[in-house]
Amino acid sequence: MLSSEPAIQRFWDKYIILLEKQGIKTAQHRWYVRRIEQYISCYADQKLVTHTPEQISSYLHMLGRRHTLQDWQFVQAVRALQVLFCKLLAVDWATDFDWDHWVDAAQTLEPDHATLAREPGRSVANMLAESRDGSLLKSVGAIHPL
Repeated sequence: MLSSEPAIQRFWDKYIILLEKQGIKTAQHRWYVRRIEQYISCYADQKLVTHTPEQISSYLHMLGRRHTLQDWQFVQAVRALQVLFCKLLAVDWATDFDWDHWVDAAQTLEPDHATLAREPGRSVANMLAESRDGSLLKSVGAIHPL
């Protein structure tokens, strides 16, 4: 948590310089800053240098579940955090953190993708009702009724 306005301004100035060095277009800088502000607001009572990889993963899990967030916005958030923790704060764990895993996880799944069966409203009872007679799922349902 930064304690004074000049310190906050220096923090953001340094961050923007690092964005430029990373080749991030000037027009995107404010969005990267916004992504970091959103992250910081989730952990307002904790100094950034004390954050852990588990906190980043937890935050990205939460962020990834937002249906209103597009893939490119999620990638932008991941990259914004990567610049923050790897370049600006240079915390020990940040270079070993699997940032690319999170970028790869930003893919929108097709409507028929198998993992969408876990969506709300898709209960086991509904899947049993939809399954064909004689299917393995139906036989398991008969043995272990809901």
